[in-house]
This record gives sequence, C-alpha cells and structure tokens, in this order.
Amino acid sequence: MSDETEISALMAAAEAAIARNDGAVALNRLNAVLAKDPSHEAALHKLAELAYAVGRHDLSLQYMNRLVAAYPDHAGYCFQLGALLLGMGDHEAGENAIRRTLLLDPDHEAARITLGNRLKDQGLLEEAADQYKAVLRASPDLTGVQSNLASVLTAQGRHEEAARLYDDVIAKAPDLQMAQSNRLMNMNYRADCTVQEIADAHKAWGRAFPTPAAPDFDADPDRRLHVAYLSPDFRNHPVIWFFHALIRFHDRQKVRVTCLSNLGREDEKTDLVKGLADGWHRIDQLDDQALVDLIRKEKIDILVDLAGHTGNNRLTVMARKPAPLQMTWLGYPNSTGLPQIDYRIVDAVTDPPGAEAFHSERLIRLENGFLCFTPPDGAPDVAPLPMLENGYCTFASFNNLAKVTRQVVGLWSEILHKVPGSKLIIKARSLDDPGTRARYLKWFATEGIAPERLDLKGRLPGAWDHLNLYNQADIALDTFPYNGTTTTCEALYMGLPVLALAGDRHAARVSASLLTRLGYSNLISDTKQELVEKASALAADPVGLAQMRAGTRPRLLASPLCDGPAFAHSMEAAYRDAWQKHCWEATGELS
Repeated sequence: MSDETEISALMAAAEAAIARNDGAVALNRLNAVLAKDPSHEAALHKLAELAYAVGRHDLSLQYMNRLVAAYPDHAGYCFQLGALLLGMGDHEAGENAIRRTLLLDPDHEAARITLGNRLKDQGLLEEAADQYKAVLRASPDLTGVQSNLASVLTAQGRHEEAARLYDDVIAKAPDLQMAQSNRLMNMNYRADCTVQEIADAHKAWGRAFPTPAAPDFDADPDRRLHVAYLSPDFRNHPVIWFFHALIRFHDRQKVRVTCLSNLGREDEKTDLVKGLADGWHRIDQLDDQALVDLIRKEKIDILVDLAGHTGNNRLTVMARKPAPLQMTWLGYPNSTGLPQIDYRIVDAVTDPPGAEAFHSERLIRLENGFLCFTPPDGAPDVAPLPMLENGYCTFASFNNLAKVTRQVVGLWSEILHKVPGSKLIIKARSLDDPGTRARYLKWFATEGIAPERLDLKGRLPGAWDHLNLYNQADIALDTFPYNGTTTTCEALYMGLPVLALAGDRHAARVSASLLTRLGYSNLISDTKQELVEKASALAADPVGLAQMRAGTRPRLLASPLCDGPAFAHSMEAAYRDAWQKHCWEATGELS
C-alpha cells in the first residue's frame, strides 16, 4: 500500500471515529498521518480542532502554529490562529495574526469584526469604528456589528449617531433585548430627549413582557428577610464603591444577603463581596428559566437589581417575577420600565415629588440620600491648592467620556472664556485613542479654545495615580444631563469643589443629591449661566478655595454619604416597610 493510500485510509478512519465521538481512536489515526506527512493539512487542522474541543488550548495552539507555518498564505488558518491566541489572552500575537489575515484577505469579514472588537476593548475607538464601518459597507444587515459601532460612538459622546444605529438594529431584530436596553441607556445621555420621551420609551419596553403569575411566599411581615442583589458588576466597578458599605453593615439578624453575580471575569473586588455575602451564586452561564428556578429555590424574598439597562443586565429575568418583591437601585439612572419591579430606591433631591409620573415602579425616597460612598484605601493626601503656585485656575473632569457631549464642551468652553488663563484637565479611558482626542480638540477649537488650554489624559497606571491627578486641579466640573457619581465623590474626597448643573431628571440630579448631603448646595446651579458665574466667582477666590480644599475630605467623611451603618439601617427599614405592605396586601389586611 502506498503512503498516499495509507494516509487516505487513516484519514477516513479518523473521520469515522470523530463521527462516533471516539476521540482516542481519532487522535491515534491523525497522529499516524503526521508520522508519514508532518505538514498534512487536514490532519493538523483536525487535531487542532479536537484539542480545542477538549479544552487543550495549548495543544491546539501547537497544531495551529504548525498549520500556519506550512500554509502561511491561508487566510482562514491565520484567522483561526489569531482568534485562538486572543482567547488564550495573548492579545498582541492574536492581533498581529488577525491583521495578517486582513492583509491576505481584505474581505475577511470575521477577521475585520474581531479586529474591531479588539480595538474597542483597547479603547482605540476611531480605528474600531473604521473596522465596523468597513464591514457594514459590505454587509449592512449585521445587527451585532451595528450595535458594536453604536457602542463606540456612545463612548465618543456621539449619542445621536448611536441612537440612529440602535433604532435600525431594533427595526431589524426587535427581539434583541440588549439592543433595546442600549437604546434606552443612550437616551440618558441626550439633552434632546425630554423626560417624558424617556419615560414613555422605558414603559413601552416594559409593556412588551407578559404579566407573570405572582410567586408563592411566606407572608410573615416580621420575619428575617432573604435579600438578593443581582448584578454584573461585583468587580472593580463604580457600583462597588456604593454597594460595599451596604453589604458590610447589613444587620444579619434582620436580613440574609445573597449575591447573584452575572459576571464572567472576577477580581479582588469580587473576592471582597464574596467574603461579605451569606450566599453567592455565579449566574452568567444560567439561562433565564434556570435563574428563575434558582431564585425560587433559594426562597428570595426581595430581589434587588443593581444594573437596570446597563450592560449584561438580567431584566428579562426580573420580568418573570421570580421573587415576591422586586426593586431596582444604584446602577441605572432611570426607571427600568418594568411593572414587575415594585420599587425604585432614590431620594427627594434626585426624584422630587412628581417624579412618580415618569416611573413604572413606586419610589422609595431615602431621607439621607440613596447613596453611600466607601472611600478608597491608600488614597494620596490632599495637596495644596495648585492655583496658588500656578497663578491660574485649573478645572477638571474625570467622568466617563460618554457623558462629555458636544453640549458639555460648549458650556465648559464658556467657563474657560469667562476665567482668563484657566485650563481644563479631562481624563477618560477613551482619550487613549488619538482619533477621539483629535475629535474633542476640534470640538473645543470650534468654541474658540486653543489646545494649549486643554490637558487630555487617558488611563493612568493605577488608582493612586488616578486620584493623585486631582491634586493638579482646583475645581471639578460635572457633566450634564448625565452627572458623575463616583467621580463626584472622588473629587470631593480629594478636596475639590464640584460645580453641578441640576436638571429635570434623576441622571441630572445625582451630583445635586451628593452635594446636598455635604451642605454644599451653593455649588449647585439651576441654569448654565448661573454655573458659569459660580465658576468665575470660585476661581477668583483662591483663599476661599484653599479653605474648602482643606475641609472637604473631613466634611465628606463625617457626612451621611460615608455613614455606612446608618445607610444600611435606612435600606433595611425601607425593605421592611415595603415587605410588610406587600404581606398585608397579599393577606388582605391592607385594603
């Protein structure tokens, strides 16, 4: 029998073994092929696939490397190698292989999408957008690519463009729930959307879900409660800075605390939450029904959503009403629109009387604010006022760049014009991208602001460096209509006054709530012109600024914003009150 005939027989035997899931025989036959022909294309490819299928990614990589070495001009193999390397965490080598794929085949759609995703993850937004746009020119109906492009545009503060893409995606695929959530999230950034329009859109989304049967429960109004928090953000994420105090100071005599983590990648903050929870379930691999079954099996009394319409939410589970009482808090600056969620936890500043009209949930207003901030450990000391040495005022914003819209740039430019010689530091991850930096410089230039008055910074090495950058600024400027939350607290902790414009919706009133808790209502403005005048007056008073800088951190630490035990008590009281009403309604004792 010739080698060629024997190789054909061995390959046929390997294929038959694969068909009957006999991996051992398949490996034996394929390796026998390689013994006769070390660069046999089909054998190398099958071995790479088999190794990957059983989790031996390292072995799969060996075979893929041999395959690409033997067939260097095969775009498909080059792409598979790149995808494997990216999946194994070797991002640089993986990206190089993907880029080589596109050199070999510029029309390789999967490679261009993968490169776009890689660039997006790196924060290289302009180039990522170019890759997605190239794909869409050839395949305009790829809704996943449209959604990714919309996400990039959102990160660049280009919300109207993103909204048009989301609308198109939903028109093509109305059942894509994450696209629906992204569209609703997008509306929170946009000053051109009225409060009523935003509320109507959320409620319309929520009405699409059928009304589920109410779950059975033990209607004892005074027993210990089992409270579960549902979130994709039990990690180094802004949610943790406001969740930490609650889970730490919960009275375990009154509540049992379970965390439902819709998170694939864990970190040290995940470990922190795990250590404080009474129960922990990783749920990212559970479908909706499996998660509903788990919640009911655990006999959760109150299920608290911490994500709203942000990424990786599980609102479609909340829509099935797996728990007797459901609430939303913290992670999303608006109503969810779901009538199956009974309450939203807010305060009287973020949601004044009358805000009920814009919600599907009933509102619980906590007397001392709906947030409690845990300052970071090991933060740098507050430095002296930079203005005293510089001779000019430095403004700053470290907000997510998605909040720094064209309208925000316009108002900040007015402030820079009003305060001669002043400068502005903007720090955001997205500013690592040269194209995004150029776009913002152009926006400011259109407003008459020269680039030398701007210091645009991307990521810094660590949390200490991030906080220490506040020591180069005198006054923090908040964004609108979507305020900062973590950044407002960070700036205050580092001694900076935060100038906030209070708007007509929750997202535009969070900083007003935070400042009110500190007794800093004088930093809140109701109009843009008032904010410009306040910025000018503060910048003209270095003595007053220096005094405020020295006293703001102690003031924050002594305020309700950092009183974890009192905040936990207020949340537990709210839970108990809502639970008792629910029990009395269920038993007919409350008519």
